[in-house]
Parts: sequence; C-alpha cells; structure tokens
Amino acid sequence: MSGGGDLSGEDWKLYSQIGKNKRTSNRVTSANILKENNISFDVHNNGAHLIVRHEGFIVDFWPGTGKYIVRGSNTYKRGVYRLLKDIGAKLE
Repeated sequence: MSGGGDLSGEDWKLYSQIGKNKRTSNRVTSANILKENNISFDVHNNGAHLIVRHEGFIVDFWPGTGKYIVRGSNTYKRGVYRLLKDIGAKLE
C-alpha cells in the first residue's frame, strides 16, 4: 500500500501537491512575518531552515511546517507567532 491510504493515484498526487504548495506558502509568509517584526535570521537550504537570532535566543526554525526549537531546550514547538512570543519579540 502506498502512503496515500484510500486515495487513488491521481488523488494522492493532488493531495501531495496541495501540501507542497502550503509549505512553500508558509516559508514565504513566515519569513515576511519575521522581517516585519525586525527579527534577524539566516536562510539555509533555500529557505527551508531559518536560524533566528533575537535578544540572546538562537532558534532553529523550519517555516514550511512551522516547527522550531530554541537552542538549549529539548522541546520542539510549532508556529511563527508562538516562536515570536517565546523569544520575547514585540509584535509590530
């Protein structure tokens, strides 16, 4: 059985493409949110991985999925706005 479960081949391709498009959109949107809030970051792997730096925090952030981890912690979390809150950013 393929990863699509009950989906036909064409349906699975469409479902997969929708997910890819959403992750691509998330990469752009999340980077823009960081820029709008004056948060510095380095771009790696064509935007798939951002290293966010703010007020002593260093965060590994994967904006396509929203997953991030503050370096030095052992907990992964999700969401760009949650990330901003965790690093003490003042939202614009």
